[in-house]
Amino acid sequence: MVADVIVVIHLVIVVFIVGGVPVVYLGVALHWAWVRRWTWRVVHLGAILFVAAESLLGIACPLYGIVAAPMKSSITEFHRSCHAEA
Repeated sequence: MVADVIVVIHLVIVVFIVGGVPVVYLGVALHWAWVRRWTWRVVHLGAILFVAAESLLGIACPLYGIVAAPMKSSITEFHRSCHAEA
């Protein structure tokens, strides 16, 4: 369940970052006022810079840590149950 929520959060972030640039161009062409607001631009640029910095510095996504712990414990329990039966 937690992993599913994390996947959805990642999807929203990816769509926001990747889709944000064409939305700005489309918004300018269609005269959408909100695409010219600094809050939109700062939040979008901040998200891009955050992900780029993580990648350049070799830092794992903070959301990964939330998913990794339950996964590790599940894998450990699976291995223990396999060895217990043998």
